[in-house]
Order: sequence, then C-alpha cells, then structure tokens
Amino acid sequence: MNPAVINFTIEQGADWQLPLRWTGAGLPVDLTGYTALMQFRPAVDDPKVLLELSTANGRILLGGQLGTIVPRLDAKTTRSLWWTEAVYGLRLIRSDGYVIAFAVGTAMVAREIAHEVLL
Repeated sequence: MNPAVINFTIEQGADWQLPLRWTGAGLPVDLTGYTALMQFRPAVDDPKVLLELSTANGRILLGGQLGTIVPRLDAKTTRSLWWTEAVYGLRLIRSDGYVIAFAVGTAMVAREIAHEVLL
C-alpha cells in the first residue's frame, strides 16, 4: 500500500482533528488491535520531532471495525505550536508488529487571530 498524500492546516488556538477512514473493496478495514503513530518534522530527513500524536498518548483515536483514524489536538496544544510548516507521516501498526505507512504530507499552522481572554 502506498501512503495517501494528505495536506492540511491546523488553526492555532482551536481544537483540531483530521477524520480519516481506511477502506478496502469499499468496506472499512477492521483496526481492532492496531496502534497508530503520527510524527511532524521540519523536513523529511530531519531527526527533530516537532510534535507526536499516537494512540498511546491519546492523540489518535482508532475506530476498530469502522476503520476510522482520528488524529486530534486540543486548543491548548495548537496554541503552543510555534512552527508554521512541517512534514508528517502517519503509520498504523498491527498487533503482530507489521507497520503500514498510511498517510504523508505537509501540515501548515495558521496563526491565531482571535485570542481568547483567559481569566
């Protein structure tokens, strides 16, 4: 499987999610027992990880038999993003350790314009 190329923008200071679904022959792929990892880096060959989302840290939700994959960040986290562009890779890992490159692309961070007044 070749990874899908998906580019997106994260709005700084707002909750963010990227709902995805893995299907095969028109049916959802059962993700029961899978884990997921998504890393953002300044460039493909840069070892520095700017941000990591995973099932382990609760920032990726997998929908089992529905085949859904939902990377997500809360507003507090997106507010702290200091970079404006990164590349990312999203991998799914089967329970037997087999790794699937599911998606790659570019992520942009749109700077926050409307700021909340925090009391």
